[in-house]
Amino acid sequence: MRCYYAVGEFGSELVDRCVKEDLDAAAALKKYPPESASLIQSCTDRFIGDGLGRVKACVDQGVK
Repeated sequence: MRCYYAVGEFGSELVDRCVKEDLDAAAALKKYPPESASLIQSCTDRFIGDGLGRVKACVDQGVK
């Protein structure tokens, strides 16, 4: 529903892309090592409203 509310006014194609990006980010986040759990949680707490792509970007920055 986040994607629908965030970009729904721009059409179903953009909503579909948003959902796919969130699903891809969720799958990628599951592949991080267990040591990244606290970073993932911290980023999730801060950015979940912006979508999992934003959470993953935060984690990626913190891992480097």
